[in-house]
Amino acid sequence: MKFIDRLNENKFYESHFNREIMQSERLREFVLGGVILLFALGSFINVFLFGDDYKEKIPELINAFKWIILLFLFLAVRSFFVRKVIKIRMKKGKDLPYYLRYINAFFEVSVPTLGIVILSIHIEPIAALVSPMLLLYFSIIIISSLELDPRISFFVGAVAAAEYILLSLFYINNAEHHSNIPVLDLPVAYIARGGILLVSGILAGIVSIQIRKKVFKTFQVVEERNELEKIFGQQVSKEIVDEFIKNNMKIENRIREVCIMFLDIRNFSKYCEGKTPEEINKYQNSTLGFMIDIVNKHGGIVNQILGDGFMATFGAPIPSETYSKDAVMTSMKIISSLDKKNESGEIPHTKVRIGLHSGEVVTGNVGTVDRKQ
Repeated sequence: MKFIDRLNENKFYESHFNREIMQSERLREFVLGGVILLFALGSFINVFLFGDDYKEKIPELINAFKWIILLFLFLAVRSFFVRKVIKIRMKKGKDLPYYLRYINAFFEVSVPTLGIVILSIHIEPIAALVSPMLLLYFSIIIISSLELDPRISFFVGAVAAAEYILLSLFYINNAEHHSNIPVLDLPVAYIARGGILLVSGILAGIVSIQIRKKVFKTFQVVEERNELEKIFGQQVSKEIVDEFIKNNMKIENRIREVCIMFLDIRNFSKYCEGKTPEEINKYQNSTLGFMIDIVNKHGGIVNQILGDGFMATFGAPIPSETYSKDAVMTSMKIISSLDKKNESGEIPHTKVRIGLHSGEVVTGNVGTVDRKQ
């Protein structure tokens, strides 16, 4: 269970994963309710459409079906209310207590056992043990994988196996009549079925582990993206984020071929004379903002914003074969966009100077664990 322990140590994963479990719990109750209703409907059809045949052959079976129908309807209503309770707790941001999940699982997996007991009152116990109630065990075990916790699936499989084997041994030892099929009187036949139930629980647990790993991986990608945004702030384009995640969030110090852009607003100091800080900041945002967006769209990264300009890098930290071309295209796009904004009066008349330099640089992070550049 090292995987589970590692997951629970991280609060980010824990909170999000618990919510995912709550969602799966609601889905599981919905599926279980559907399965129960189908069993009840099947019993209803058997009794009321073929009731005459059953009355001639096995009159007691009709009474058994009536009780089973009531049991299934009760469980269907229960599943509906459980889903409502889970929904309310999710809205309040509360998790489902872990012990309640085990109690709920024990109650559900005991339903087939109770059904077999009801059938055994009205028909031969051996016939009840091999009735369709046995299939309901497997349905509940399969659905338990939606808990996203292998321990629940193992628990359900073990309880199902134990209840079925103990019930079978009790009926075989106290049977007044023996079956026409000798193998049905042998305890080993029922122990083997119980063993299959146990193995089914283990397999369902393995499936839930795989589902859990997929969810874990999804949360990991989300955290990596958040970490990337923490490193680069709002200066990184979506394409750079996606490519960086593919490289497993690694930035190694190495020599690269890059193109560095330096952009400067001409006569910025003169413009600021007599202006308030708010006016200056508004001007910076209106001019540098669209320029930085253009850099991002062409695969560049803005390393520094220097008041009246910025420095951007093309070709690092993610390598690019077209880094020089991207830098030139970015420069031309900035100039054309700036001319349009000047002509339309969208911004005060502005001129910029752009310098590009291509060559070898050493790339990597500089700083502390909390603050790097």
